[in-house]
Amino acid sequence: MKEQLGFAEDEPWWKEYWKDMPEFDQSAAPPFATVDVHFATAAAREDFARIIEQPISEKAHYIWHPRAVWARLRDWRYVDDPAALPK
Repeated sequence: MKEQLGFAEDEPWWKEYWKDMPEFDQSAAPPFATVDVHFATAAAREDFARIIEQPISEKAHYIWHPRAVWARLRDWRYVDDPAALPK
């Protein structure tokens, strides 16, 4: 039988690079409540968006109220050695 990789007892490949790194905990933030709202027309959707002071596009599947502020984390890095920063 061929040996399979990736089981729980295998040491993760990244362990050697994770020494002295800070802990990271991304806890879930589920909504308190969810309400489905149906709009009869585009004008009704626009009127609702005006009332709650949030844009609602045709492609929106959900919104947060109050409006959620999302951090742009792709621009953040943890750097221990300033010499390792991109130039």
